[in-house]
Amino acid sequence: AGDSAVVFDAGSTGTRVHVLAYAPAASPGAMPRITHLASYKVEPGLSAFAASPAGAGASLAPLLRFAKERVPADARACSP
Repeated sequence: AGDSAVVFDAGSTGTRVHVLAYAPAASPGAMPRITHLASYKVEPGLSAFAASPAGAGASLAPLLRFAKERVPADARACSP
């Protein structure tokens, strides 16, 4: 088993979500080991919604769904 993390990358050409599954570090000071990575991108990027903040929020919905489908339900509350 492992843990999950979700990272949003709001770039100028698109917004991406990266869902990582990782194994805890083997020893203090060591880096965790990424065991799985899934990514999804929507266009345009958030900067395109400067005049329409509601559109920015709506553009994130498919990214949130993507992440929700990949992070186990019992891990969502504690996944960074």
